[in-house]
Amino acid sequence: NKKSNIQKNNTNIQKNNTNIKDDNKKIKEALSNKDTNQKETQKIVKENTKMTGKTKVLLSMCSIITLVAFLIVVVFVINLNSRKIQPNVYIENIDVSNLSKEESLKKINDEYSNINNKSIKCSYLENEYVINLKDIDFKLQVENAINQAMNIGRDNNLLVAAIDFYSLKFGNKERIDLKYTYNKEELNNKIIEIEKKFCKEVNEYSYSIENNILKIKNGTPGISIDYEKFESLLNEKINNNDLDSTMEIPIIITEPKEIDLAKIHGEIYKGMKNAYYTLNPFEIHNEEKGVNFDYMALKEKIELEPDKPEYEIALIITEPEITVDNLGLYDNELGTCTTAYVNNPNRTVNLRLAASKVDGLILMPGEEFSYNETVGERTISAGYRNAAIYVNGEVEDGIGGGICQISSTIYNAVVEANLEIVERSNHARVPSYLPAGKDATVYWGSKDFRFKNNRDYPIRINVSVEGGYATATIYGTHTENEYDISIETGVVSRYNGWLVVNAYKVYRQNGVEVNRELLSTDSYKIS
Repeated sequence: NKKSNIQKNNTNIQKNNTNIKDDNKKIKEALSNKDTNQKETQKIVKENTKMTGKTKVLLSMCSIITLVAFLIVVVFVINLNSRKIQPNVYIENIDVSNLSKEESLKKINDEYSNINNKSIKCSYLENEYVINLKDIDFKLQVENAINQAMNIGRDNNLLVAAIDFYSLKFGNKERIDLKYTYNKEELNNKIIEIEKKFCKEVNEYSYSIENNILKIKNGTPGISIDYEKFESLLNEKINNNDLDSTMEIPIIITEPKEIDLAKIHGEIYKGMKNAYYTLNPFEIHNEEKGVNFDYMALKEKIELEPDKPEYEIALIITEPEITVDNLGLYDNELGTCTTAYVNNPNRTVNLRLAASKVDGLILMPGEEFSYNETVGERTISAGYRNAAIYVNGEVEDGIGGGICQISSTIYNAVVEANLEIVERSNHARVPSYLPAGKDATVYWGSKDFRFKNNRDYPIRINVSVEGGYATATIYGTHTENEYDISIETGVVSRYNGWLVVNAYKVYRQNGVEVNRELLSTDSYKIS
């Protein structure tokens, strides 16, 4: 136990010694911190002394700056209430510094007093043209420019106004453009007047055919004024105050299209076609001539002389071997009739005029012929003359007298051709040129002679008036069942001054009658 206590005491003694050492160390550190604090305190005192001197300097500078700023503001405020333009302000090249609005207005107007009497000179080639400024209602915007000048240094934004004011005070210059207006429509009218003097539209190439010669005309360029550039150059001259020199008119040259030979060839070329016809329904297809030209030869001409005004080359024509005329459609005579006429001059004129209207007429299958529509109204202006006609059974002079002989002659040929009669009327009295029952009278607006081509092929009607005879012939194509047809008449009765006649259509083959049908029963006045 004693040893144990001794050991415990020794341990405690060591702990106490350690604590004493720690305490001594803390005392030394405290003494050291005290010295440091004293030094820091002295340093701060010194610094504060220095700061007090600087503060005094700063305060002095702030006072000076404040005074200067006050003076600047005072001067600026005084300027805001001034009625003068700022210094170093120019409108165009005219100095309007320190002038009132009225003074600057007078100065500008004096400088440009003669502006409306000036003109713009322009030229193209050797010709010169003039546009007077007053003719385009030219006006300078003087007041706008002066108002702009007056507002410099007086902007609603005070900071901007102040900067502008002092900038000009210290020598910076402000230049204001003097704007202007003019009537653009009037200017365009003046340009149009000038344009008419020398400008022209572009002419594209063209071609024509004369006497089987192909002629191709080269195109020519179009010349017009470049309106937009013209106006731009005019504004440039006015802005530069350069009204004494002559402005060259800007033009636009529009080149024509190059000759498209392939296109021309495609439009002209035609392959030769023979005439032919088809059945069910019947249709005639006319012949066509072949048309061509030496493409390569013409192309070489154009390439050798591209600026030549015109080129020519002969067309190559290929004639068809078969035409409508030799299709054989009108080789057969189907029916004919000839009547005699007395050579009365006026009546003969009427006969020939009516015959000419019908002669050569082609009637296709199913088509109908109207004598009145074909011959037309009988009037003096149409060339018809006064000659004897029947009016209510009596002979009188009337326009177109005699044309019933042509309708009657055609009627007999039509019956022989076995065509369908649609409308036909007899005269009031038996005519001198045909027996009763074989005539066909017409009267404009009431009586007509009409028939229909009921055959399978077309027919052609030929009518002539020569040497005292009128002849009508129907041509066409014979078919298997053809007949020799004639009109035969027989008197039915004579009573009270009237003659009644039956007309028959008689069919024969090889001279033997095979059919007879009643065509008409006609009454004629005979007393």
